[in-house]
Amino acid sequence: MWFTHCEDAAIFLGCVGKQEIETLDRAAYDAVRFESGYDEEQWGSYFNQMDLNHGPTAYLFRCRHCGAWGGYSDHH
Repeated sequence: MWFTHCEDAAIFLGCVGKQEIETLDRAAYDAVRFESGYDEEQWGSYFNQMDLNHGPTAYLFRCRHCGAWGGYSDHH
C-alpha cells in the first residue's frame, strides 16, 4: 500500500517503531494512529508494542508537494 496525496505518490521515509515515531512531528503519529482504525484503548496497547524490527511496525510517507504525513502499520 503506497500513500498518495496531492494526486501523486508520496515519498517513503522508511519503517519506524514507537521509539522512532515519538521523535517525529505529532502529525506523523496521528497519521499512523488514524489509519489503524483502533479506538483509544486498543491503540495504546498496539502502539506500545510497535517496534522497528519486529511486531507491529509503521511505514511512514510524506507528500512531496505539501508535506502531509501518511502511513500505515502491520505485523511483519
